[in-house]
Parts: sequence; structure tokens; C-alpha cells
Amino acid sequence: MANITIKDIARASGYSIKTVSRVVNHAPTVTPEIRDKIEAVIARFDYQPNVWARSLRSSRSQLIALFSDDPTFDYFSKLQLAATIVCQQAGYHLMLEMSPNSKSNLVQAVKNLANSTKLDGVLVIPPESDNLSFMKALVAAKLPFVRVTPNKHFELSSYVQIDDRQVAYDIVRYLIELGHRQIAYIAGPRWHSTSQLRLAGFRAAMKDHELAVCDDWVITGGYDVQSGMQSGQVLFSGRRRPTAVAAYNDATAIGVMASAYAQGMAIPRDVSVVGIDDSPIASTFWPKLTTVRQPVAELGQAATEILIREIEGGTDRVVRKLECEIVVRDSSGPPRMPKRKRAVGK
Repeated sequence: MANITIKDIARASGYSIKTVSRVVNHAPTVTPEIRDKIEAVIARFDYQPNVWARSLRSSRSQLIALFSDDPTFDYFSKLQLAATIVCQQAGYHLMLEMSPNSKSNLVQAVKNLANSTKLDGVLVIPPESDNLSFMKALVAAKLPFVRVTPNKHFELSSYVQIDDRQVAYDIVRYLIELGHRQIAYIAGPRWHSTSQLRLAGFRAAMKDHELAVCDDWVITGGYDVQSGMQSGQVLFSGRRRPTAVAAYNDATAIGVMASAYAQGMAIPRDVSVVGIDDSPIASTFWPKLTTVRQPVAELGQAATEILIREIEGGTDRVVRKLECEIVVRDSSGPPRMPKRKRAVGK
């Protein structure tokens, strides 16, 4: 059974090499009945396509690169897994590349990678989704690329997207509908366009409900738990405290919750806390975090499918927008009503 070739599969199945090849490459032009028969023969012979031979015949490397500035970030992990599955199903391999710190180094990294590996395409995720120098380098290298959640330069490529401004608007509106009026917001880094859109969503929700924004309660943070803890210390150390805190992401929200506990506060009795992402920590920390579920895996899957279609000859620019949803858990509730003073003599 060693060295089984596509010719052997064609002979055993009774179909042509071209038809078997279409099944192996997941072409949509094969009927389900024929596909099932050929796939049964493939399974029986344990046939494994020779990706490298295929790349020589097609003049493609079957390699797709994914650049990330933080491969440990949960958002990236979900996206990478989804992209890897799509690549494997289509006969491609996904390469992880760390994004250099400077824009000039990133551009040079693209040039070096294109020259040394003969890439077929690139998946571009935040924050590089809005990095114009990076995209210009990809265009110059004649590399197809698809972006995940860009916020500008939309005309440059196909992309998949969620509405980050609406995401923040919706979670803040949820707090307002619970009865909160004194709401703080922990923003992400200023240079990150997603952070700016979510901050704009917070401000818009407050304005539309005729609520004042306290500037001291709008804090620029980072991505991580430590940043949330530091922001929480600022919010909860004063005499006047917010009744609710909306955070840029789940990790920051968890940090805020830890800081509240350190101040002797109870959640959600003394303060409600909400995040964005629905990362694993949101459902494992206690109390479980109310958050917005992003379709991260779906974004990765859709972007990879679009990219492979473009690599294999698709010419139409594709835009796909996905929806998010609020996941209500234990970290949020109505604000605690202040105790009424007893009247004298009663």
C-alpha cells in the first residue's frame, strides 16, 4: 500500500485522474455521489496527496503566511486555528510570522519572505490590517492578501469585518438599560484603530441616552489583565466611584474585577463589569464575565476561504460582515440603590 498515487485512486474508483484531482482539491464541480465514491476509495487506500508535487505542477508553493504581533493572544489563537483547518482542507500550509516592532522592519520582512519562500498569499490581522506601508509592500510583491477587521483603506483588498463601534455601543447600552448612569470605560491603546472605534461607540451610547461622560472615568489601558488592574485602582480609589465599567476586552475587564475585589467591593452588587471578546477567561473567572462574543473563528475561516479563492484565480473583491452577540453572565446587574436616610423621630 506504500506510495499510492492519484493514478491508483483513479484506477480503483473507475473515474478519471482529472475527476479524482477535483475531489482531492475540493473543487465544487463534482457531484456529491461521485465525490462520496472517490473519497471512500481515498480512505480505503489511505491516500495522502503530495502537496509539494502539486505545487511544482501549479507553480504555487501552497504556503500562506499569517503575521501577528502577539501569537499568545487568545483572539489570535482562535483565528489561527480556524485558518489552519481551512488551509489543511484545501491542501495549503499556514506559516506563522511574527510582526517586527517597526514598520520599516515589517516591510523588509515581507520582501524577504516573498523572495525566499515563494508565498501564495498573506492573511492580515489587526493591527496590521490598517498598516498602509505593510499593504503597499504586499502589493509590490504581487502577493494576494485578505484582511481581518480593517478600519480604513477598504479599497485595497478583500476583507472580513465586524462593527467594532457598534459592539461597544451595544454593551454600553445594555448597562444603561440595566439602570446604570455612572459608567466608566477602559480603552485600548491609542494607536489601535479598533480601540478608537470602541471608544467612539461608548461615547455615542452615552450621548444618545443623554448621559454625561466623566473624563476621569475614561482611561487608556492596554490589552492585558495588569492594565485592567491598574485602571481599576484609579477608578475605585476615589470617593466617587462608577456603578459600571465597560472594558476594551475581556482581559482588561478581568483586571478591573480583580482590582475591585482588592478594594473590598462585590461584583455586581457594588460595580458591574463587562468586556468584549468572550475569551476562555470570561467563562472561567468568577463571577463569570458578561461580554460580547466575537465570531473570531468565523472571521479566520472566511478570510482564509476568500484568500484561497483569490490565489486560485478569483478576481472579485469580497467584503463579508459578521455579527456579534452579547453574552450575559454574572458580572453585571442593576446598580445598587442608595440607602434612604431615616426621618428624625421614626
